[in-house]
Amino acid sequence: MKSTLLLSIHPRFVDGILSGIKRVELRRRLPRISSQDTVVIYETVPTKAIVGLFVVKRVERLPVKQLWRNVRGIAGVTRTEFLDYFDGLTEGVAIFTGKTERFNRPIPLFELRAMWPGFHPPQGFRYLDDEALELLRPLTPHRRAA
Repeated sequence: MKSTLLLSIHPRFVDGILSGIKRVELRRRLPRISSQDTVVIYETVPTKAIVGLFVVKRVERLPVKQLWRNVRGIAGVTRTEFLDYFDGLTEGVAIFTGKTERFNRPIPLFELRAMWPGFHPPQGFRYLDDEALELLRPLTPHRRAA
């Protein structure tokens, strides 16, 4: 069964992902996603909008040292940033990106809240059910490949 995940990502990393320079998104916790699932990108402050998506190529959960060896050239972070992010953990998660799409028009937070009462951007991630996807569908018909 396909899953759709909504990830909150800082603008610096969103730009890297949608441009293809950053080909892996790092996470401290393992979401229930797998190859060919979709990740919807919520770009955090100052943008505060859903700006695009990517298809999951694969997901790896590995010891932090091994993970760094696997992603150091494609993660868009320094070794120090990587180690700081995973501080206190023995394992980390890498979500490898496949096809990416940047929406022609971001969906700002105020619009999301108007159509989706009670919407709050996730601290890390949240799963989108069919009802949430149907709410978003009319706002994302004009997408372009990144």
